[in-house]
This record gives sequence, structure tokens and C-alpha cells, in this order.
Amino acid sequence: MIGILPTKEYENYGFDMFTDYSMIYPSWTAKYFRFTKSEVEILCNKLLKNEKENNYSLQNSMNKKQKLNDNLESEILKEDENFEIEEEVELFHKKKSILESIEHWYKGYQLLDLHTKTKTLYELYTPYSIINTIERESIEELNMGNCLDLIDHISNNFEKLKYSMISLADSKIVKLNIKAKGDLKIVNRCKALKFLIHLGYLNYNHNTDEVFIPNRDIKQMIKTFLKSDQWKILNAKESNFKIFNPGCYKINNSICIDTYVDKTELILHFNELIEKGKDGKSFICDSRPRRFGKSITDYMLVAYYSYTESEIPFFNDKKISKTKNWDKYLGKFNVINLNMINYFLEHDFEDGKKMISMELCKEIKRRIPNFKFNNKNDLKVILKDLFNLTKRRNIVIIDEYDLIIRKKEDENTIKKYLKFLIGLFKDKNETNVDLVYITGILPLKQIEINSGLNNFSEYSMIYPSWMAKFIGFTEKEVDDLYDRYEKYEKKGFSRNFKDEVKKWYNGYKLIDENNLTYKIYTPYSIINALFYREIGDYWTKTETSKFLSDYINMNYERLKEDIGFLIKNKKIKIDVKNFQNDFTSINSKDDIFTLLVHTGYLGYDKENKEVFIPNKEIKEQFESIVKTNANWKFTMNKLIHSENLLKATLRGDAEIVVKYLEDAHDDGSNNTYNNKATLSYAIQLAYYKAEDYYNKSLEVDSGNGFADIVYFPTDEVIKYDYPPFIVELKYNESAESGIQQIKNREYPKIFEKYYGKILLVCINYNKEIKSNCPGYKHHSCIIEEIEKKKF
Repeated sequence: MIGILPTKEYENYGFDMFTDYSMIYPSWTAKYFRFTKSEVEILCNKLLKNEKENNYSLQNSMNKKQKLNDNLESEILKEDENFEIEEEVELFHKKKSILESIEHWYKGYQLLDLHTKTKTLYELYTPYSIINTIERESIEELNMGNCLDLIDHISNNFEKLKYSMISLADSKIVKLNIKAKGDLKIVNRCKALKFLIHLGYLNYNHNTDEVFIPNRDIKQMIKTFLKSDQWKILNAKESNFKIFNPGCYKINNSICIDTYVDKTELILHFNELIEKGKDGKSFICDSRPRRFGKSITDYMLVAYYSYTESEIPFFNDKKISKTKNWDKYLGKFNVINLNMINYFLEHDFEDGKKMISMELCKEIKRRIPNFKFNNKNDLKVILKDLFNLTKRRNIVIIDEYDLIIRKKEDENTIKKYLKFLIGLFKDKNETNVDLVYITGILPLKQIEINSGLNNFSEYSMIYPSWMAKFIGFTEKEVDDLYDRYEKYEKKGFSRNFKDEVKKWYNGYKLIDENNLTYKIYTPYSIINALFYREIGDYWTKTETSKFLSDYINMNYERLKEDIGFLIKNKKIKIDVKNFQNDFTSINSKDDIFTLLVHTGYLGYDKENKEVFIPNKEIKEQFESIVKTNANWKFTMNKLIHSENLLKATLRGDAEIVVKYLEDAHDDGSNNTYNNKATLSYAIQLAYYKAEDYYNKSLEVDSGNGFADIVYFPTDEVIKYDYPPFIVELKYNESAESGIQQIKNREYPKIFEKYYGKILLVCINYNKEIKSNCPGYKHHSCIIEEIEKKKF
């Protein structure tokens, strides 16, 4: 009994008494399945011999007839002999050419006879193709009509075979577990591949458990099909799945291999969280600035976890694949992937929520035609029903989760939206959700104490923890990307281009849970700078300057002065705890700076709780806003005055110091210092330029008393002419008394590791002096220089 499939493929049909011999298990019949190489040569000789005899008979008959007519019988035998030699030579070359063509196009089938002790391997050829080639004396032109069964089978099993066919056509290895059991999707994929082996379009290697395309003829068929309109249509159908198990479609269409930075090891962390699911740490909110890789991370997770009966080759050459059991959860979950921009950017909350349910139900029904919904309008019920039918647990991945909050919707709408999320994720067991990953620019906004979103672990630009190296590009990743461009681009980069790239786009400082510090670069700017081979404002141009301008122009105490500090490459201490995680509840300068950290305009030093402008690209935008806004002229003049004030202090010019302090006092919004504390604040502000060169400390204990303000030169400037100095403040007293206090209480002992010149500065503010007094000055100042000797 013969057929295409072995009887084992028809279980429960009473074929148990049959012994199967097939393309996978041919046993002793292996050499009888197709033509062996010797059989091809014999057949070629036979067919060519017949051709020779026919040609010779015809030619000989004609020659003899002509010679006899001409009475040249003596020449007949000689010419017969010459003709036969010429014919032999011609047929030899023809045979060689045909055999070479056959070898090139049809060689490749390998069938193993496991029945023999030596396990004989036969190289075989397709009979139909061989006979046609010999008879035609040429390779038959490709006719896709001859492989309709191949096209039909791939089309009917597209999800199972898509990536296998792409890999095979590209001469890549595809593994096949012939005896696969258990995992239904693996069993089904193997079954689809085995059918193509039985049809003769693929071959199986028993030694390596691999399938391969046996010859060039079939490879050309498959490659032609992969370029066909029918293949494009099948692909387009797959791309229609955008929110329910989208698979690799999104990431394959979003990355460029030249600029892709491999962050797949992040998945290992997520797998660990899934395994420890009971501790509730597998609900994650990852907030980071725009263009910092949020969407690509989403697509990567979607590609890894989405259930599919197809292979998932995307990860085979990625970093994750070097870890044991990396594929433990590969393609094992029902994944719901939502981008809230699609639902709430142009729609109100209620309409957007309905659209989510409607689109999800539509895609589920296309994937699982027999799916029955208990409630199409309740996402929580849909997730529960998905698990009950498929027995696969769920994963939810949401991008731009904070869109409604960033849109500055009314408080009631924001509360309804957050309660919607709370209802969806409050009880992971009810919805059978093993992982939730939501991304946005802002950390989670809580609407009440004990909010249901407290079950999320949050990672941000302020508290990145183990996520630190997966946010943006690390320095090593930038170096590798640069080297990759330099290697494959014919034209090299200009001299010092790499240093310029780092200067312009480096600067973010993220510290992980092990106190490892990562220098983080802006991904979008790095990729564009390398692609265009030019430094430019790439990231900052993805949003108008109005956003930054609106916030740094707000009227909060010391905001503009601190912006001036930041522009001058200084750091500002802030308190991030009171920020409400939205764009509207701004109540202080610290709230503004915290918001600018989350949006990427400022970096954050977690160790010192300070903010700073991270790089030159962003600094230019700050400077541009300041230069083009007349309101900043006054502030920037104060920055210049501060520099002059420091120079006057260092050269001991007390009169000039008093002049600048008076100017600062007259220009201030409040011309009266109510006490010594407000005086201290004003003096520090006037001396802010000093912080470019000094570390400032307040109320420093000398052992005999506390010095008001002490400036310690930084390690970078100590060898230059920047001596340490003490500023003692007096309120309605005298500058002389302040200098005497510095000496009596031995404040210079504070500089125990400094030797040489030390400046003693006392500034007194006299509140009682009237502005109509001739030559009046509220401030008086004395500067003395002492020499501390090294014993």
C-alpha cells in the first residue's frame, strides 16, 4: 500500500499491523525511494545511447544512399568510422553537461538506512526532474504550478511555518523534534514540517534533528513564493493582529539592524518575576522620557511572550539566548498589548474604553473562532474567559499608560481612568495575569490612600533600581554602536566625532540596586547622529520648546536663579517626595525640577539628591529659552554680578563686594532682610558663582562655634588661586565684630587639610540706615587674609 503519508499519521484507523517506510524512516527501502547517483548516470547513458543510435541510424542511412548513388562504396566504411568518433565526443560532453546541471539543481536528498549495521546514507535525486532534464537536455524552467501542494500547505499553516520557511530559504538551521509530545504548539509545528518532508519539499537529518531544503530547484520554488503577492497577503493578515498576541510583527517592523541595541536580557528579569509571581512583584510601571526605548521594550516583550504556533527566530542570535533555559516562557502566554494613544488621544475616556474592548474581542475571535464571550464590555471577564478556554495565563503590556494624565484631563476623568486600571489589575488571580508591564513618562499617580495600583513596582529616572542599564543607551552600548557604524560604513567619521557625540548626548546618571552607576545616553540622538554623521539637536526637536519654557518661567522663589545655576553646570539639591506625578499639581520649584527629571530635561544624582543639566544638547535648549526671553535678562545679569562678586572677594576688594551686595539688594523683590536667615539666603545667592569652584557648607562646627558659610575649594581648583574662605554674617551689628568672632572662635581650624592663604570675610547688614542718608549703604564688609603654616 503506497501513499504520501505513513499510516502512523492516521491513528485509530486500524493500521497497526502495517510497517511504515517513509521519507523520515525509510529503513532498508531508502535506496528505492528515488534515483541514486549511479542510477542517474545509467539512465543518462541509456537515454543518450538511444539518441546516438537513432542519430547514427538516420545519418548512416542517408550517407550510404548518397555514396551508393555516387558509386563511392570504398569511402563509406571510413566515413562511418569518423562519424561514430565525432558522435562519441559530442555525447560525452553532452552527458557531462547534463550531469553537472543535475548535480547543481537536484542533488540533495539524504535518506538514512538505519536497518544496516553501517547505517548507510544515500544521496538521492527526484525521478521526475531527472527524466525531464535528460530528455530535454536542459533544466526545466521554474513552474510554480508544479508546487501547488507546497503553497496550499504553507498557506493553511502559515502561523506554524512562516519563520521556518524564511529561515530555510536563508539556509539557516531549523530544528525538528520528530517525536515531539506535550506542548501542543510544538507538536503542531513539527507536524506541519513533517508533512513537507513527506511531500518531498524538505529533507530530515537524523544525526542532527534538522530539516533542510534538499536542492536548489526546491529552494528556488520557496524563495519565489516568499516574494509572491500571496505571501504578502498572508503576512498582511498576520499584521492585523495589533493587540492580541501580535508576536514579532511590531518589533520586526520597528528596528533597523544597523542601529538595534540588544536589551533582550531584560526578559530574564521578567521571567524571574513571573516565577516568583506570588510576591506580587510582577506588576511593573516603567516610566522614562520620550524616545528612551519604551515602545521597543514593549515590542520585545510582546514578541517573546505572545502565544504562537510558529517558531520565534528573532531571539536566536540575541544576548538572551546565551542563558540556559532562556526560552522557558517563549511564546507561552496570551498577550494583550495596548497603546493608549490609539484610544484616548482623540477620544474621551468612555469611548476609548469601549474601543479597547471592541478591538480586543474582534482579534480574539479571528484567532479563536470558537471563542464565546460572557461579557464583551468587561476586560476583566475577557481575560478570565481567555484563560478558561486556552489554559494559557495572561500578560498585559500597556504603552503610554499616562496619556490621559499628561493631556491634563479634568480630575474626575483621571480618577475614572485610574479606577479602570485598578479594577483590571487589583486581583491577578481573578484575571489569571502573571505579568503587567506599563510604560509612560510619569510614575504612577495615586488617587487615594491604599490605591489598588500600590501593587506595582515602580522604576523611573529617579529610582531605576535593576532597570538602570535597560533605560537609554549605556556607554558600552554607544561604543559598540559607534564601532559597528565605523566598521560597515565605507566613509569613516570625522576626527574626534566620538568625543563630540559623548559630550552632546551623555550625562544621565542612573544607579542600580547594587550601587553600580551607569552613564546613560539619549538613544534617539545617538542613532540620528551616527546615521547622519552630524551632531545636532535631535531629541530636543521631538517636542516644542514651549513645554520646557512654560515650566522654567513659572513664578516660584529662586527658580530662575537655580536655572541660572544649572546653565552654569552646577547641581541643585531638590526634594522629590512631594511631586504628584502629573503636569498640573505643581506647587514648588522642587516639583518643577522633579517633573523635568522625569521628562528627560534634567538628570538626577540619587546619592546627593541633586539635579543637573545632563548634556550639551539639552543645555542649548535651556540657553535658547533664556536668550530669547526678555524676562531672563535680569536673572542672567545677576549671574554676571555673582562672578564679579567672587573675583572681588578673592582679591580682597571689600568696597567692590559691598557695591555688588547693594546692587543685589536693590534689585531684589524684597528689599528688606527680616533676620539673619534671610540675609544668609541672599548672600549665598549672590555668591552662587563660587560654587563653580568651591563646595559650600553651612553652620560648620569649629569646636568653639559654628561658622555661618564656609567655602572649601574643590580638588580641581585647589592648586590654583582659589583659597578657602569663611563668610560670617552680622545683622545690625558691625563687620569688625564678625572678624573678631572668626578669630576668637578659631574658625580657620575648619580648614585642617588646607595650608597657605585663607580669607576671612564678614558682611554686616544695617537695617536702620535710611535710603535718604547721603552715601548710604546697608552693607559693610571687611576681608582679611591670614596665612596658615604647615608645621
